Amino acid sequence: MQIAVDDFGTGYSSLQYLLRFPLDILKMPRAFVEHIDGPRHEQAVGRAILDLATSLRLRVVAEGIERPEQLTRLRELDGARGQGFLLARPLDSPQVAALLARAELDAAACR
Repeated sequence: MQIAVDDFGTGYSSLQYLLRFPLDILKMPRAFVEHIDGPRHEQAVGRAILDLATSLRLRVVAEGIERPEQLTRLRELDGARGQGFLLARPLDSPQVAALLARAELDAAACR
């Protein structure tokens, strides 16, 4: 089992959670991902979340990736997994199973 803090940095998610719980994942809200490819001052919070997670050995899931530029910038910052409409629309169980099966076939072909 893994523990994730959803919408880290907004609402009720607090920095105290980083010390209080044995966390594995920080989920970066769309509000911060939205500006990750913008001017440097707009990227600041997203970059800070990635840096903080790295120093605490936590994984980051960036929520709401909708533009290729956002994905490119997150890859450049080296640290986030992602979710969002750019990567896939919401799927039902059979669609997820088919997607995972295709991914396994693709991975096997690359070996």
